[in-house]
Amino acid sequence: MNPPFPHLTKAPVAEAVVEIRVRLSRPVGEADFNSFRDRVKDRFPKAQSIRFVASHLKFGSDEEVMNDVSTGLVGVRLDDVDGCWVVQAKSDGLAVSRLPPYESWDGLVATLRELWPVYVKVFEPTSVLRLGVRYINRLMLPNDDKIDLDSLLTAGPKIPPSLPQDLTEFVTRVVFPLRPDGIVLTVLQSLEPAIGEVAGRRAHVVLDIDAACEQTITPDDPEMWERLDSLRRAKNMAFFGSLTEQTWKGFL
Repeated sequence: MNPPFPHLTKAPVAEAVVEIRVRLSRPVGEADFNSFRDRVKDRFPKAQSIRFVASHLKFGSDEEVMNDVSTGLVGVRLDDVDGCWVVQAKSDGLAVSRLPPYESWDGLVATLRELWPVYVKVFEPTSVLRLGVRYINRLMLPNDDKIDLDSLLTAGPKIPPSLPQDLTEFVTRVVFPLRPDGIVLTVLQSLEPAIGEVAGRRAHVVLDIDAACEQTITPDDPEMWERLDSLRRAKNMAFFGSLTEQTWKGFL
């Protein structure tokens, strides 16, 4: 029985990502990325290439240092007109991101389901290797010199009593397996101060949750969508478990 997690109408989601990693049957190149782009351009008209850059330092016999830089095309990034959706079709998989304003899990998965058959037809993956769900949440803090993180987080930073109790930044990262589901859950919490107009938004706490599982299944296996639902449940467990009831009720 699934935990009764409430629906949040004002979820603090800065970015929600669903990703499918694959093994391909053949090398892919620019023609494949262009083919994918053209098939979905009506909904995602903005496109740009995704490239990797590798730098290799070589030391000569006479203390000469040479920098060998290589680049390569690894994918295509597509955006919708409103800037709410980002699609990355790469040689190792497909990722769909929803930016603010966040709507729903159902909408995110529906977009992935729409694009997945197109990716399979163009890139011809032989198997799915990894599934991932990542939600980056930003919790805005009041304009107050005194920030009580214990009223916000259930497991925030603990400062030794002998040290000053004021802090300006912190980062914690916890990784743990969920057995027997085969899910690895990573929860990162950090306090980021407001920096000029970039933070527009005052200081904020970032709650970054990543749920992933590795297994080899075929691209048309319906189990893939069931596993994504399992990852979503793990993500929800981490979200509501990390925030105090007072905090998450503010997003109802």
